[in-house]
Amino acid sequence: MCAHSTSLTAGIVGGKKVDASSPLAHSLVLLLMKTSDGTINCTGTLVSQDVVLTAAHCVAGVLKDPSHLMKVIFSTEPQCAVHRGQNLSQGSVEAVRVPLNWFKSNHELSDLSLVKLAAAAPAEYSPLPLAKNFPEISVHQAVTVAGYGKTTKDYDAIDPQPLALRVTQVYSLNASLKKILLQSLRKRDPNSTLNAEDIRNTDDKENLFFDQSEGHGICAGDSGAPALIESGNQMQIIGVASAVENPLDSTSKCGLLGVHTNVVHYQSWLNETLQDFDQP
Repeated sequence: MCAHSTSLTAGIVGGKKVDASSPLAHSLVLLLMKTSDGTINCTGTLVSQDVVLTAAHCVAGVLKDPSHLMKVIFSTEPQCAVHRGQNLSQGSVEAVRVPLNWFKSNHELSDLSLVKLAAAAPAEYSPLPLAKNFPEISVHQAVTVAGYGKTTKDYDAIDPQPLALRVTQVYSLNASLKKILLQSLRKRDPNSTLNAEDIRNTDDKENLFFDQSEGHGICAGDSGAPALIESGNQMQIIGVASAVENPLDSTSKCGLLGVHTNVVHYQSWLNETLQDFDQP
């Protein structure tokens, strides 16, 4: 095992390393952002040969100068590659777009960003499609999540594993987890009228919620990572990793609920921004 880093997070909770032959190995990228607090890392997905989809909160600190403060890394095991003396394939950023509603909502909604690369991704890389229609997802149907985030459920812990792209599966919330989420939301907003029927993964919902109570899911460093389902023998993106919640245990922040921004709900903004990037 190559040496681990104390500054960058390392891989999805409860997952396995993405095989080099997997389509995910050539569609997901590591994003590095230089901020006043140091370098932070997030995960992104190619949605065209020169555009990456990630979370708005990932790029918030570099919006004024993304070309100098942001890098895209094309590697499933970047830390081990450096340890072995290999050169990393890196991409520069030309522009970053974030929905206006993300600012208007005080960073609580529309947690999406599209990142335009200065040049096309390496030839072996290819984009994943955005879901155009939201599928029916039962509590027993697995959803694939992948990212470069922590392998431990403790959001603040130093990860013992080297930085790598990992993949696992999660499921929709069951009744007991919906109850826990409702109690947490009402504690923060006593006037909330949300009920259990409202917590469902459909195209009219801004956020998607997934069960991480079995030790699988997203954590720090997975922000911006895709939630994926298979359609017609191809993976398609239904969500973007945004946050984790665990009102029951602050030391296991990544051990209960994973929150993803629903890309189908924001289809218009995504399509318009992609078209804008294509303009000469």
